[in-house]
Amino acid sequence: MNLQRFEQLIAAYGSQAHHWPVAERQAALSWLQQQPDNALYCQAQQLDMLLNQSVAPLPAPQLYANILAKICPTPFRDGYFYLCHWLWGESQWQHCWRPALLLGLPLLLGLFASGLSTPSVEDLLWLDLEQSWVLMMAGHEMDL
Repeated sequence: MNLQRFEQLIAAYGSQAHHWPVAERQAALSWLQQQPDNALYCQAQQLDMLLNQSVAPLPAPQLYANILAKICPTPFRDGYFYLCHWLWGESQWQHCWRPALLLGLPLLLGLFASGLSTPSVEDLLWLDLEQSWVLMMAGHEMDL
């Protein structure tokens, strides 16, 4: 430990040894015992004593209310903000394409669903043959 490093420790961590880095604490304490009249250490002790006596100011009531409003927003305002933010996006690209994709999604789903439910000509012919066979078989059973 040298004077320059000890001054850095005092400037960074103050005069209380439990605030100093563990790896350098023992070396700094032994160096301090060899130099008991260190003026920098005495000044740091006085500053620490003044800081410990001071009381932190209370926040302004408006600041306190603003913080609570951000932590606990009203459900309607929060849901509305979330929906608008989700619909419009953050960037200019999202602002242009998100509404178009959102409005086009039902159209695409409708086209896809109608494509699934519309039978082809081959399916219709097969159904006609199958239905006629079923009807023919049902008619034979009734004749018996």
